[in-house]
Amino acid sequence: MLNMDYTQNLPNYISNDQVYMKNLFSNNLVMNLFRDNGYETIYIDGGGPWREMYAADKVLCRSTDNRLLQLLIDTSVMQYVYGGFTSKSWDEIRNCAFNELEQINHNSDKPLFVYAHIRSPHTPYTYDNDGKLTSFKKTLDEKILDERYIYQLKYTNNQLERVIPNLLSSDVQPIILLISDHGTKN
Repeated sequence: MLNMDYTQNLPNYISNDQVYMKNLFSNNLVMNLFRDNGYETIYIDGGGPWREMYAADKVLCRSTDNRLLQLLIDTSVMQYVYGGFTSKSWDEIRNCAFNELEQINHNSDKPLFVYAHIRSPHTPYTYDNDGKLTSFKKTLDEKILDERYIYQLKYTNNQLERVIPNLLSSDVQPIILLISDHGTKN
C-alpha cells in the first residue's frame, strides 16, 4: 500500500525475501512523495517488527532508541533472552501512539503525513473488560483469546473515539485512513 502497487508487481519481488520487503516498507514511495512535496513525514512505531522507517522525517514511540539493540532483539536469539515486552511496555507503546496522534497537529508548521502503526487490537491482549491493564499469558485457550480480543478491540475503539475529534479539529481538515492488517488467527 505504501508503494502504491501490489508487491508482486514491483521490480525484484520475491515473496519470501524479508530484507526486500523490509526495504520496501522503510523506503516507501508514499512517504517519499509527501516529503518531496513539502510535507513533514512522521512514523509512529507501534512496537511491531520492521521498526525502521527511513522515509520518515521523525519516528515517534520507539520501544528503544538504540537501533542496533532493537535489530538484535528482533532478529536473533536475543528475543528469547530479552523475553519480549511486558504488559506494561505494550501499554506504554500503545498509549504513546494514541497520545502522539492526539497532539500531532500541534507539532509542525508544515503539512503532515503521519503513518501510525498501532498494534491494537492485536496480541498480546493486555486489557481487561474495563480497559484496565492486565498481565497476559503467551498461551490462552480459544474462549479466553476471543474474550481478550474483544476487550482489546473495545480499548482501541475508545482510544480512537478520543483521538479522532482532535485530529478533525485541525485548521486543515485531515484525511484519515483506518486500516486493519488482520484479525485473530482463530
